[in-house]
Amino acid sequence: MGIPFLSNAVPAEPKTTTNTSGSHNIKLSTNANYKVNASNEATTIRLDEAGSVVGQAGTIIITNPASVGSLSFSINVAGTAGDIKTPGGSSITFNTTANNVHLISYYVNASDQVLINYIGMFA
Repeated sequence: MGIPFLSNAVPAEPKTTTNTSGSHNIKLSTNANYKVNASNEATTIRLDEAGSVVGQAGTIIITNPASVGSLSFSINVAGTAGDIKTPGGSSITFNTTANNVHLISYYVNASDQVLINYIGMFA
């Protein structure tokens, strides 16, 4: 029968995203936690299906490549960067140091709003 409040829980083990020409589409309805292995190019992290998981929280672990000459980052919700909210409305300054590890924690506040906090420079 199961525990009723856990019946719709998404898996907690991080799922590695697929890199398609620098784009990492994260389908929030399939998991709560993700790993992004960035490549040496402009990297976009797109959060899809936020509307189906309002109230979900999770993490995104980003690992930079060993070579980073062309590395840059952006993050959005289904293509709209304005739907990402950060503490104080601050811009995220992603660290592009080789082999750096970052953590983004997120909470889906509404179908068009994801609250995130970025921590970088894990070494």
